[in-house]
Amino acid sequence: MAVANNGIADLELHLSGCHLDSALQEQRACATATLRYHPSHGGQEASSTPFPLVVPWGIIEHNALSWYVEQYGTWPWGVFKTRAAKIEAQLPLWGQALFAACTQHPTAAPLYYQWVHDTEARSRRFSIQVTHDETDAQAAARLLAVPWEILFTDGRFLFQGGEPVRVRRRIPIRRSHPPAPAAPLRILLVIPRADQGYFDHRIDAKPITDALMNLGELVQWTVLPTPTFPALQKELHDAKREKRAYHVVHFDGHGFFDDDCQLAGLIFEHAEDSQKIEGRRSAEVHAEQLAAELTGHGTPLFFLNACQTAQAEDSPTASVAAALLNAGVASVVAMSHSVLVVTARRFVAAFYKELARGYSIGEAMLAGQRDLFHHRHRFHVEGAGDLELQDWFVPVLYQESADPVLVARSKKNSQPRLLPLGDLPAEPEHGFVGRSRELLKLERILLQKNHAVIQGEGGEGKTALACELARWLATIGRVQRVAFVALELHTHERTVLQTLGNQLQERFLVTDPQAWASLTEQLQAQETLIILDNMESVLPPQAGADPGVFEAENWQALLACFKKLRKIGKTRLLFTSRETLPEPFANGVVRLDRLETEEAIMLVNHVLQSQQLTLTHEESGQSKEQIKALVESVQGHARSLVLLAPELVKQGMTVTTQNLNKLMEQLQRRFPNDRERSLFASLELSLRRIPTRWRQKIRVLGLFHGGANLAIVVPMLGIKTETELEDFLTALNETGLISQQAYRHLRFHPGLAAYLQGELAADERQQAEQMWLQGMRELTGYLLVQLTQDVQLSRTLTLLELPNLLAALERAQQILSPEELVHFANHIEQLLADLGQPTAMQRVVAIRTQATSRLTEWGNAQFEAERMAVERLGQEGKHAKALAQAQQLLTKTQQTASYPGSDYDLAMAYHVLGNTLENSGQAGQALPYLERARTHFLSLQDRGARMATISLVGIGNCFLQLGKLDDAITTYEQSSQEALNLQDMRLYAAVQFQLGTAFLEQHQFEKALSAYDEVRQQFSHLPEQLSVATVWHQMGMTYRHMRRFEEAESAYRQALVIWIREHNRNGEAYSLSELGTLYDTTDRLEEAVTCCRKAILIYEELGNLHAEGRVQNNLADTLISLHRFDEAQEAILRAIECKKSCGDTAKLWKSWYVLQKLEQVTGHPEEAEKARQQAMHSFLTYRRQGGENHEASAQLCAVIGHAIQEGDTAQISAALAESAQQPNLPKHLIPLLAALQKILAGSRDLTLADDPALDYDDACELILLLEALQEEA
Repeated sequence: MAVANNGIADLELHLSGCHLDSALQEQRACATATLRYHPSHGGQEASSTPFPLVVPWGIIEHNALSWYVEQYGTWPWGVFKTRAAKIEAQLPLWGQALFAACTQHPTAAPLYYQWVHDTEARSRRFSIQVTHDETDAQAAARLLAVPWEILFTDGRFLFQGGEPVRVRRRIPIRRSHPPAPAAPLRILLVIPRADQGYFDHRIDAKPITDALMNLGELVQWTVLPTPTFPALQKELHDAKREKRAYHVVHFDGHGFFDDDCQLAGLIFEHAEDSQKIEGRRSAEVHAEQLAAELTGHGTPLFFLNACQTAQAEDSPTASVAAALLNAGVASVVAMSHSVLVVTARRFVAAFYKELARGYSIGEAMLAGQRDLFHHRHRFHVEGAGDLELQDWFVPVLYQESADPVLVARSKKNSQPRLLPLGDLPAEPEHGFVGRSRELLKLERILLQKNHAVIQGEGGEGKTALACELARWLATIGRVQRVAFVALELHTHERTVLQTLGNQLQERFLVTDPQAWASLTEQLQAQETLIILDNMESVLPPQAGADPGVFEAENWQALLACFKKLRKIGKTRLLFTSRETLPEPFANGVVRLDRLETEEAIMLVNHVLQSQQLTLTHEESGQSKEQIKALVESVQGHARSLVLLAPELVKQGMTVTTQNLNKLMEQLQRRFPNDRERSLFASLELSLRRIPTRWRQKIRVLGLFHGGANLAIVVPMLGIKTETELEDFLTALNETGLISQQAYRHLRFHPGLAAYLQGELAADERQQAEQMWLQGMRELTGYLLVQLTQDVQLSRTLTLLELPNLLAALERAQQILSPEELVHFANHIEQLLADLGQPTAMQRVVAIRTQATSRLTEWGNAQFEAERMAVERLGQEGKHAKALAQAQQLLTKTQQTASYPGSDYDLAMAYHVLGNTLENSGQAGQALPYLERARTHFLSLQDRGARMATISLVGIGNCFLQLGKLDDAITTYEQSSQEALNLQDMRLYAAVQFQLGTAFLEQHQFEKALSAYDEVRQQFSHLPEQLSVATVWHQMGMTYRHMRRFEEAESAYRQALVIWIREHNRNGEAYSLSELGTLYDTTDRLEEAVTCCRKAILIYEELGNLHAEGRVQNNLADTLISLHRFDEAQEAILRAIECKKSCGDTAKLWKSWYVLQKLEQVTGHPEEAEKARQQAMHSFLTYRRQGGENHEASAQLCAVIGHAIQEGDTAQISAALAESAQQPNLPKHLIPLLAALQKILAGSRDLTLADDPALDYDDACELILLLEALQEEA
């Protein structure tokens, strides 16, 4: 191995005497610095005189960069995008400041210019070496953590331009580096993948092997089969003992930092779980343990693709990178922050490509960083847009001294490595996408067994997965050869053996008497993976199925052949099958299901790219949503997506997703009997294997869409007994036509319903359709009942059955009466509430609205239709329209003659109006309606019990809005008990949420957080994302009040992600406005203004005056702080205008107070006093109507009033006098305490409240106290 020492001009910053300077405004790391210049060709080294260095990098910059790298990518949108752009703009400025600190000293500047003008230099390097002892370890760690990679001068970062500079870190080394070993280059890949925190296990390994494949025998790599720490220890020891020591150890996984002991480390798989196929736990290994084990191995390079492996808080040797360097590893690549998977993949690919070209580690490092810099697109975030990120500085290099070249190119033996893959089908043009977990499971099975089975329905990608596994195992050396047999073509033992023999040796003949012996010899000589594809082609048919050309003797011969093959040497068999295999091959199964949504979308994109197809500009704007719709419509079925993806371009997305059945028929006509290009051709094989007793019956399944519930399927098929049901399920399960999901839902092969639909005769279809529609209506009613008894069942089944529900509703328009149709639509609408299905909801509402227009007289159907319309308007935030319609609904119900259920509808009409008033901020007006609704519901006994509790919750909400917090808590506690009595756990969770909000208003923050977290966990298990968003929002508010600002921002971001993804504009505005409040609190005023303005635009669009008034008020306050007084006046006047029509819950007095402040700072004392009087008037009105004030001044007035009533004022007088003498007494309390002392002395003069120095609310509390004392007198 060659070592690149010559030709490098090195500028080294040596830092010693490290310490933290707390005298500065912000604690900064300091050191005594010496700049040293090492010429490229051994000339005289030069050093500056030692000079003091204060690093212009503190906690503010560190936190900003950490947020940008680690958190911004979760939601690159709006105000967060703006914040990220500001940080990106700061990078050159931070880099300039760092550069100036290193080179501006008079004796340092000349060295920099010598370094730059070293004309003989092949390349340039900037090294940072930190010397420390135990007394200055924390400061030394801070210095190493500085992002030196962003050094910036002369208009560029150092790594840019024609003469790029690479940056590395050094620490004093206690052990010498041993002599470099000889070629070939040996790489050990360590890839732990415990279940928690799983990500693609080939994210690094594949680009590494791709980059090094062309080096042939010059490089060898090994993937550690069992990625545990003991296994790593053993492999390193064995390799050294056997004279095959590794030059590179590449760790791809997770790192950690232990705050308690201030140590970093790596996460391996737990040694006790090494025999598990899945469910493996993780095991943390600290840096010192790793260092102890690696000491003496002299590994030239340890690549740590794990988050925070360069982080150390108290000591530079506490980081994994530094500890490895200290243990004798010559070079360590580590990550300074948690790194995105896509960033790591891109960096690794560029790094190893450069390494393979014969460049040094430092130069490979530079290549990776430059690649990240020039390719900033990371991924698309649904609902937020593309993530563009500058994270090239995250990978950092620690080096001992030399910068070694690990790959010395040689013309001899450098032929590209060829994989012996036999007749394995070529990789498809669109490549292999996804299925990482399944690949890893199969790898683990084949490490422990001599066979594995990939089972799934036709077209799920079994063959593609088997082939990819074969290519991968051959690439990493787990097998030496691969053979492939397509059993639909080779159905007999002799043809199977001939096909195998052709791939394993030349001139093989199965007729040769020594055929088995020669085949055995070949298999024993080299580890071979034999893929036996499409086993269902040769399996025995099910009992009662058409046997076709099945030969029992041939099957027994095949089975015996497979049993014999698996016992030869280290041969492994990999089966693919739609059906379960017989013993001894019934175990070791990996079941394929639908592709995950993101993987399916990626597959569609890859297919389009491979065929050079591009979506039109108009469609590409919504491409991900429309591709997602295609994915859902075929349920993530791989072959369907590959076949239908081109139709997106040819026919448009909408046409493609709405006409799947026709497209499948077209493909069948174009490619009859071609299983790879026709879904129907693939289906026919499975349908032929179904017993004849079911083949005709299942045609009625053609009425369903994507799947069906057994509650409807059973009567339609005439199934009478559990035995018959089990027989049916086995028949279709075994052939891969259905898969059983939760709650007795069956998922169909995506082409099954379309195929069977074409077999239905007209009269058969009509009769079956009636049963299907009736079954769907009954299922809807059942799901509504379960909504209050088993929420998870109801929500999950609603989503699973949604295609059927919508199809049934569409068909019902031609069959049901308007009354029946309205009820059916209302039920579906209630099921969809909070499920985040806006497109489906719009269609249901449209059908319900149209059906309502056909009703001829008032009754329950008309009432329910109008009630749902009011609820929908309220959920959309259109409170004014909702209120008008709710009032009309009550009037109509009161004026209409009695009809069945009219008593319940009248109670509901009161509730709807009360609820609408409360939601629009008019709690005082809402209370009597909700109280009347509860009275009516209670009179209905069991029929109204649940709604009586819901009305009680509404009453509690009114108390909450009115500030009567004790009343609210009492009401919620009663509601909780009633919900438990009803066994309605969802209602109970909703009440607990409101209870948390009441605790928040009372400043009982820990209680509030506890309540919210309990509710969040309950809702997280349900498909109710909007409820989860609401809880996140409230948790954000709680954290803000607790001054835990980072956690508050994170919670608001979580809420915003859901609001925007689910198209909930009202929620989006709510979280934006609260983010504005948070940013105002933390002096990020411009960001606060941006958030408030965005929220206001949404509220204006929705016509939500109550909310708009609140945000305009906050905006005005922030604008005053920014001295933008004209804008502030416009905002506060609009706030007052909005609030005047919204009652006490709008807290109008707060806006008058903001106006008072504005008039004061702009020099208008008379106008300020007018505003103050308005604030006092509205606040007094609120307080006299029973509104509560939980501020300290109000509580103090209450205590004094009670003391005077009891005639025991001595103690409180003394305490007040003592408080008045406190030097740090808040300014606004001085006039209040003076007035209270006079009251305690006997004064009852109301003019005490006229002091202009009093805050408006304190003046009001004095008035209320004096009035109460005068009344008692």
